[in-house]
Amino acid sequence: APKKKPNELSLDDLFGGGGDVDDDEASVPEMFASPSQPARGRVQQSESSFFVDETARTQPAAPSPVADLPKAMRASGRWSPESPIELPAALPADARSLLRLLGDADPADRSTVSAALAALDPGDVSAALRAHRANEDAAIGRGVALAIAARGEASLANVARGLVQDREPSVRACAAEALGAVASGGLLAQLSRLLGDSSPVVRASAARAVGEACARAGQQSMGRGWLARVERDTDSTVQEAYRIALGTLD
Repeated sequence: APKKKPNELSLDDLFGGGGDVDDDEASVPEMFASPSQPARGRVQQSESSFFVDETARTQPAAPSPVADLPKAMRASGRWSPESPIELPAALPADARSLLRLLGDADPADRSTVSAALAALDPGDVSAALRAHRANEDAAIGRGVALAIAARGEASLANVARGLVQDREPSVRACAAEALGAVASGGLLAQLSRLLGDSSPVVRASAARAVGEACARAGQQSMGRGWLARVERDTDSTVQEAYRIALGTLD
């Protein structure tokens, strides 16, 4: 090994090499993380499709069974696909294909797909909406729910109610949105039960939907009572949806 010159420091002298690394020592990413940016790896895992938990800087992230949520979901409490499908130059001409596309499209493109659905024969669209069952094609399930939410037809409430039983969280989240647009009476109570869903995506969507449905029904007090179930939810998406829902009820 080369001899050290007088007063020359080795890397071991500078960084204390040779010994075991203490578990409490900061890693390299932690040493250089700025106060406004958390160290890499401190990202809360949240759902399906979709985010970096802004509250993780001040409190521990709660365990979650899902992948990161997309920014659109984080901001609105609405379900949004992680990798939206780009609309083709020519949209499909049948209801089932359009519903599948609606279930995978970017939220900004949903109005375009909904307009294409509205241009089809109403009987064909209604038949496609009513024919779908829970636990079938998830993309079509999301499309059916989102179409019901966009149309706002109370006659389709039972279709949305069936979709809340789907095993796919994204379908249940969209079904909650649909119920928020059309539910009344006893269906409001069923919608409120989604506030206890195991998926944060569903709880967030349900919170938004409860606020909207109860505001429409003039049941603000009842809505606030139901929303109390997610007041202390540890998921930041649910918390954001809760705040938006309370604002809807004011």
